[in-house]
Amino acid sequence: MLIKAQHIVSVIALCSFSLWAQSERGSIRGTVTDTSGAAIAGVQVTATNAGTGVQTQAVSTDAGNYNIPQLQPGEYIVTTEKAGFKKLVRQNVTVAIGQNTEDAPVISSDAVAAEGPVEPLADDATGALEQQAEVGVESIHAVLL
Repeated sequence: MLIKAQHIVSVIALCSFSLWAQSERGSIRGTVTDTSGAAIAGVQVTATNAGTGVQTQAVSTDAGNYNIPQLQPGEYIVTTEKAGFKKLVRQNVTVAIGQNTEDAPVISSDAVAAEGPVEPLADDATGALEQQAEVGVESIHAVLL
């Protein structure tokens, strides 16, 4: 009977410990990448609780990973910022009790990429103007004849 009583006490202790260990908060975590899939380090990630306005921040690691722990459950606005990249704002990111919300923002560069090869018009500006002038004169001469 003593062993049975010790067993019951052990089960109760384990149950109360597991209840104590559960968190009433959640987290947002993920990896920040660019449009090519490369991880981006040093990105400022801000989670703003939509209900309270409380902001919590993290910075992405060399591998692009970030973690914003211990957030109150609710809806969040997650902002991702880094110099040289466009600011990204994501609405309605939900944090639930005891859950890790996975968020993988993809940010794009501020730079405008040229599509296709870019070829110079002439070796220098004077050469380009002379070439345009010659074509113009030839066109006028052909119309007059």
